[in-house]
Amino acid sequence: MPDGIDAILEAIRIIMNNSAELQICIERVHARPGNGSASSWKFAEHYGNLIGIIKTLGIEYINPLPRHWMKTLGFTKSKEESATQYKNRLKTRAKELYPSEKVTLKTSDALMILTYQMDVCNKEGE
Repeated sequence: MPDGIDAILEAIRIIMNNSAELQICIERVHARPGNGSASSWKFAEHYGNLIGIIKTLGIEYINPLPRHWMKTLGFTKSKEESATQYKNRLKTRAKELYPSEKVTLKTSDALMILTYQMDVCNKEGE
């Protein structure tokens, strides 16, 4: 994600100029207990800026909860599974789907959200 509202706006404009159709998928997340107030504030600010830019530019978007996109893709966390094990399962699946991409624990969620978005759009177009 580009840093700052101007960089985000410029990145979206570039994408818009190179795409006939554009739909964005933004995970609907909330601040978590234990996160520092400064980091929660910065996260909320970026999230709000992104939604504001998208709405202002009239871009269609979907906003699924994490549990919804994960369940749709067949990912559920078992009680025995640690958070790290679960994230590694997402990473492994993202690597299978996107072998030419450099997949990390930080990027695997984004790639799986992309997979969800493409799946939802394809089903709506049928």
